Amino acid sequence: MGFRFKLQRILDLKLKQEDEKKNQIATLMQAIKTKEDELEALKSEKKHKEFSLNDSRKKGISILEIRNINQYLLFLDKKINTVKFEISSLESNLEQKRLEYLELQKERKTFEKLKEKDYEKYLYSEKKEEEKMIDQIVTFNKNNTK
Repeated sequence: MGFRFKLQRILDLKLKQEDEKKNQIATLMQAIKTKEDELEALKSEKKHKEFSLNDSRKKGISILEIRNINQYLLFLDKKINTVKFEISSLESNLEQKRLEYLELQKERKTFEKLKEKDYEKYLYSEKKEEEKMIDQIVTFNKNNTK
């Protein structure tokens, strides 16, 4: 009979949970990257509009156009703040998932150590059984040779 770890199902579950947490972390990291790209695009758009407004003022622009551009700049500011908040929220969530992942890793390693110790006990008992059988064979051979 071969070695069978009695808590193997739990160890397998821990491995599965760890993989799921890694996938969640990767998804969050991708979402953060997407939001950061969006933020950079908004900042770039705002900078471009501000430059355009200043350039248009030098050339002469109507008050209505200035007002429209200023409203658009305010809209961009709000959007930038919203995206910053979303990034902050995602980063907070990411940190929480990382902590959960580290906890799952600790749990898995604990079960792996238990498995290792169980295997060592198994090997020890197998060795003792083998020694016992050898002793019996030697005793049997001694009794038969007399």
